[in-house]
Amino acid sequence: MANKAILKAIAKGDVRQLMAKDREYKGSWKKRGGAGAFFMLSRKWDRIEAQCEDEGYDIFKVLEDMRSDGLIDDVGDLRRYLMLVEMEMRIRHASEHQIMTISEKGTEHLVSHPTPCKGCVECTGEFVRMDDTYTPPAHLYKARVD
Repeated sequence: MANKAILKAIAKGDVRQLMAKDREYKGSWKKRGGAGAFFMLSRKWDRIEAQCEDEGYDIFKVLEDMRSDGLIDDVGDLRRYLMLVEMEMRIRHASEHQIMTISEKGTEHLVSHPTPCKGCVECTGEFVRMDDTYTPPAHLYKARVD
């Protein structure tokens, strides 16, 4: 992938922004349950669709013609909302002490741990650091064999 660095920067920026917004809004995105989350996604998609309609839904052409960053902002917002929904779905379906991971180069890194372990300081049920230097506690880490 030629633009791997850009993709990584977008993903890391999304995580930082989601964590900052969660501190500010405290999970208000799911306040109205699953139907509310669905319509939150729908409204964002409707905005993207409306901006692309006049150009035959050629999203790249719309981006070239735009003077503001409205469309790219909406695409980013939708991507982050989808990340929130996926996270919630995974947490709700995770068995006790199952870890959520991001695989990169054959290694799994801890992203969240939905149920805190007894006596484990690291396991808070919240997002933990997501950088290249973080190593989860040994009892949560598992090597991935490709």
